[in-house]
Amino acid sequence: MMLKPAALFSDGAVLCRGKEIRIFGEADSGAVVTVRLEAADGAVLAETVCRAGKDGRFLSLLPPQEAQTGCRMRMAAGGEEITVSDVSIGDVFLAGGQSNMEFTMSSRRKVKDWQKEVAAANWPLIRHFNVAHKISREPLDDVEAVWETTTPQTIPPQSAVAFFFGETLHKALNVPVGLINSSWG
Repeated sequence: MMLKPAALFSDGAVLCRGKEIRIFGEADSGAVVTVRLEAADGAVLAETVCRAGKDGRFLSLLPPQEAQTGCRMRMAAGGEEITVSDVSIGDVFLAGGQSNMEFTMSSRRKVKDWQKEVAAANWPLIRHFNVAHKISREPLDDVEAVWETTTPQTIPPQSAVAFFFGETLHKALNVPVGLINSSWG
């Protein structure tokens, strides 16, 4: 039996608040897939059941949720279960573009006081998902990336533009912020 959520749905993920939550991935053709979202206290926030298509792809639609942290997502199919931990629900943004979006926090000539900014970057509810550069002549089913919380250790290679945008929003809205960086200079 195979059950594989898309890389976007991995430990540390940030899901969109206030909108239907689309969870997708792969399972055996025709497999029944259960997706359950649990609050930090273990209470079930939502549970759906869907069926993987002939191509093995599944799409589960969870109802809108309010901003929160410490959630878990459990996916099950054919006796296999995957648990995704440390899930937050908040605001998610795609940071796309070329070199201006791609330049990093440690770009010495572009970020004013970059060492001070990096040292102060301790924002566990601002998370980055950097899509790896990969060339393919065919459409790919998934990306290579993991969610990372913002710390002085993880921020240097992150997009400076995306980080300052996310930091400003997090301070103003006080909700988790997910930054999906798919830029390529």
